[in-house]
Amino acid sequence: RYRLAEKFHFVHVFADAAQSLPDTSQLANAKLALASGKAFPYPREQTLTQAELARLFGESFASMVAKLPPGSVGGPVRSTFGWHRIRSIERVAGRAAALAEVRSDVTLDYLLDRRERVVGDYLMRTAKRYDVLVDGKPLASFEPTRRIAVRQEGSAED
Repeated sequence: RYRLAEKFHFVHVFADAAQSLPDTSQLANAKLALASGKAFPYPREQTLTQAELARLFGESFASMVAKLPPGSVGGPVRSTFGWHRIRSIERVAGRAAALAEVRSDVTLDYLLDRRERVVGDYLMRTAKRYDVLVDGKPLASFEPTRRIAVRQEGSAED
């Protein structure tokens, strides 16, 4: 649940058209790649997960980056911005996260789970005290959902 995804470290060159991209040999060196191509609104050298790549550049770009072995060059590939040639630098393996890296996520998940349990227990106790009719027939059983409403302020249930 708290695993850090694999990341891809790469540089890319951007152009409006595939034929405007420099050839593969010009990307043999990552520093040369950074100086090539057209201006781009985001850093040309990045380390991102495949999901982050897909959100920013699109699925085909993310797929190509994920398939490139470190040290190799790929493209041209179309993104949501235009055309790119990509040089893969390294892959950073996914791993289990250290608590310090996900402490806020763990805390939030714990609080939400606790709230769901407390509210569910309250609803179960309350439902036993009433005769609940649905379409004129007694409710056979009641199982609260895990769905909760998120609030800005505490309530009597908290």
